[in-house]
Amino acid sequence: MKILFLGHSIVGFKPPFLHLVEELLKLGHRITLVVTRIEKYGEYRKLKRMPGLEIYRLPMSSGKVNREIVFSFPSHTYDVIYSAGEMVCEAGVLFRERFKVPLLSHAEWVPPFRVGLEDSKEWGYHNNVKIDTVGWSRYYRRIFQAWLQADMRTLAGREFVKPLEQFLGTRVECDFFYPFMETETANKLFNEKAKERYQIITIARLTPHKRIHMTIEALSLLSNPPLLVIIGGGKEKRFLKRLARKKKVQCKFLGEFAGEKKFRVIQESIFGVQIWSGIPPAEELLMGKPCITFDVPYMRELYGDALEYVPNNDVQALAKKIQFLINNWGVVKSKVESARQQILSHKLKIDTVANRALFLEKKLAELVGSKRD
Repeated sequence: MKILFLGHSIVGFKPPFLHLVEELLKLGHRITLVVTRIEKYGEYRKLKRMPGLEIYRLPMSSGKVNREIVFSFPSHTYDVIYSAGEMVCEAGVLFRERFKVPLLSHAEWVPPFRVGLEDSKEWGYHNNVKIDTVGWSRYYRRIFQAWLQADMRTLAGREFVKPLEQFLGTRVECDFFYPFMETETANKLFNEKAKERYQIITIARLTPHKRIHMTIEALSLLSNPPLLVIIGGGKEKRFLKRLARKKKVQCKFLGEFAGEKKFRVIQESIFGVQIWSGIPPAEELLMGKPCITFDVPYMRELYGDALEYVPNNDVQALAKKIQFLINNWGVVKSKVESARQQILSHKLKIDTVANRALFLEKKLAELVGSKRD
């Protein structure tokens, strides 16, 4: 197939959608990749060398794209368009109008705390962080109205359908395209006998709903807390540093990076704490590490019983579970290995990038076939 693939930015480390692009190229498809922002080094240089791939930049702001720019895009013949996220849903609709081919649009979710469906405090937002629910509601309504116009749609999970229907005031019909991860690096580095430090790891953007501050508060309740290493960046860094100093908890902020460096830090840690996260728990399981999370429906949808669950927003229970794993790591070792094998054999909703690419290929082919019929 000739695929017009719409992604967001190629900045810094490799975004997940680029793994999909690479896998689709391996499957023999020709791809025109259109992204909103490019840093012309690193991943971009590697991509430019891949046969069957063209790359263009499409200027965009808050998901809005100029119609004239889309209609001045170089003429090509495509079989299908794939819009790989909320930021490019509106662009997908315009490109479909431009090239007269079917469109598959993916969106993650509507965060309920941003649009007034749920109390932001339940998602970790403290008093000094205000959410513009009116502005966010306007943004997500615009984006998802475009998403609804696609010929085929996917969300990141079944648990996200009901909140979206409540927000839009209409029934939503879609398939589900679950998070995925590249497994080659983890498999290469996996070593059960690797030396560990007395540290635990969190991989997340530094934003309130990731609830890193609750992990810090939980660690402060322990008599001998491990070092908390954090991979990720964001606006909460100053707040989290102050909180860690106040609570006398050692934290190390490592910044944003991916690839081998990330997996080596996971390998050095005794386990992970991922309060609200799709992919990092799987990365930790692939490296043979247990992962603690809050017991909420979406995490159960992705991972079943593979994670170590504690009641939602219960800092005391989180502290007890951290202490339990420090003292009794061997108790969950067989469970972790079982979860690792489940990911590699595609038995969990969270999946490998190769298998997700096959799923996407199938959906795109269905869409092309239905339009030809």
